[in-house]
Amino acid sequence: MTVHDQLAKILASRTMEDTYLFYNVGMNFIWMEGNQKVKECLSKITFTKAFPTCHDVNKTTNSSEHMDVIIGFSTGDCMWYDPITSKYARLNKGGIVNTSAATCVKWVPGSEELFLISFSDGSVLLMDKERDDQAFTPASPASWAEQQFQVTKPRKSAKYNPVSHWKVSDKSITAFEFSPDGSNVAIACSDGTLRIIDYTTERLCDVYAGYFGKLNCIAWSPDGRYILTGGQDDLVTIWSLHEQKIVARCQGHKSWVTAVAFDPWKCDDKVYRFGSVGEDCRMILWDFSFSALHRPKHKHRYSSSVPHSPIKDAPKSPPILSSMTNHQHHYHPPQQTNSNNNNTAVRRSKSKLSRFRRRTSRSANIFGDHDDEDDGTTMYSTPSSTTAIHEHHQALHLRLATVHPILNKDQVPYLQPVMSQMVHADPCSFIAFHKDCIVTGDRRGKVRTWGRP
Repeated sequence: MTVHDQLAKILASRTMEDTYLFYNVGMNFIWMEGNQKVKECLSKITFTKAFPTCHDVNKTTNSSEHMDVIIGFSTGDCMWYDPITSKYARLNKGGIVNTSAATCVKWVPGSEELFLISFSDGSVLLMDKERDDQAFTPASPASWAEQQFQVTKPRKSAKYNPVSHWKVSDKSITAFEFSPDGSNVAIACSDGTLRIIDYTTERLCDVYAGYFGKLNCIAWSPDGRYILTGGQDDLVTIWSLHEQKIVARCQGHKSWVTAVAFDPWKCDDKVYRFGSVGEDCRMILWDFSFSALHRPKHKHRYSSSVPHSPIKDAPKSPPILSSMTNHQHHYHPPQQTNSNNNNTAVRRSKSKLSRFRRRTSRSANIFGDHDDEDDGTTMYSTPSSTTAIHEHHQALHLRLATVHPILNKDQVPYLQPVMSQMVHADPCSFIAFHKDCIVTGDRRGKVRTWGRP
């Protein structure tokens, strides 16, 4: 670790207006003064056995005497670090909880101890920086629904990590972000899907698929109404959480989009300003409003059917629940013809649904905590009780995640950029908006600030 000679003096003279930059490049984790009053690094840590892949600063505990920084590594290890006091602590040491590479880490909004960290094996861990680690094996999925999203709570003492384990995907998680109010988590995956998870109930709510390839980055609008994603399709996509649909695709990059961000000082009820950077070394600014959208030429081709998608790994609905999962339609019970036919239909439905109701003692079911164990007996055999199973089907529908149809290019409005500029000689990897400037970074570790246009 290398520390600036005048660090104590610099920190003593800091004000609330001062900005600090943390970034990882290669084997190094670097702390810089953001206003460029000090040209040299305030501190620099060089690691030897693993390289940092992600980090986050806790805004809740940030003060003049203390900062909480969490760092994820290629080995799956993570480290809590206070750059002011130079104290640190290691978590998931040696991959005792998860051995795959960390891909993204975020402090839980409003919490002083809890953070969420994702891994290349498609899992997410809720961790507590004050807890010790203990070996942990998640439960195997018992149903199709649990294959799409499974929550496992450790049986062991509350003194140990992890607090909770989410199995989100079979592919790597590339990025995730908490909503501004902290109630939802948007997760971008290598299988090309965007997944919305209710953080409070730990339930998968919606699954969306990109146009092509994996998603690389994600961002929420300041009011929590819209989500941005960027990926290997060279597009920035705008999603509406409340309307549960894709709003627009933004065309302008000539290579993969690597980072997106909203400009909170340029967002209001009518126009949302956001920016993106990509491997084409360009920074592009966009102004999103419904009046600025270019409508597709063939609107009459809009169909509720799911078109062909190049994404092979996107989750597919189970055969017996496809109508409920894909198109948000309510379950309509079959008409009663006679008692025998009704009993046969109910028994068949019961046997088919039984595999969706199996639970393990260590697994949280996304259908909720009110489903009983399937004891193998035949139930709902009388016409009077048919309503009960229909209500049960509807309850499953309400709790299952909605897998939204994939839309072709001619089914979605598109947005044109308001500014496009080459900002780095190497592929860009970061963009952030500040009150008086825009900050960008590239893969070689060069950080640049730009005056607002």
